[in-house]
Amino acid sequence: MNLAPLTPVVVGVVLAAVAALGSRTRHQVVDGRLVYKFPLALAYLMFGIGLLFVGAPFLPGAAGNMDFLKFASFLWLFALFAASVGAYFLKYRVTIEGGRVSVGSYFKREFSISDIVEAKRIDGSRSAQLEISLRNGRNVTISGLVADFDSLASLITGQGGRK
Repeated sequence: MNLAPLTPVVVGVVLAAVAALGSRTRHQVVDGRLVYKFPLALAYLMFGIGLLFVGAPFLPGAAGNMDFLKFASFLWLFALFAASVGAYFLKYRVTIEGGRVSVGSYFKREFSISDIVEAKRIDGSRSAQLEISLRNGRNVTISGLVADFDSLASLITGQGGRK
């Protein structure tokens, strides 16, 4: 039985489920701080993809006549990349506390809301993003995949242009 024609259907259903789970996620208020982060469903999806790539070389006949280690190492590099992206999704935060904004995962950028010169929301064909220009000339971009992005964008753009 050939299940290959069902692949687009299964992928579509899984992505729709991840999008539905992600859309239910809202920002959190922790000790007076507003915390915006990626939906956990995206991180777990990436970890699941990583597990799929780790296990794929062990499927019967997957390697064909190729050396197992060459075949497996190629897929395991993809697994490492997927796990890295999943870890990034788990760690990334946009935190607003008082007049300070912190953006990032491992290397955080912090700035004051009063340092925002311009903040504009850019709606793309697939996702939106928030581009923030600071007084010192730096630019910060926040992805539209962050949970409750509309609330974050209205909060930043509403306060960004005022001095």
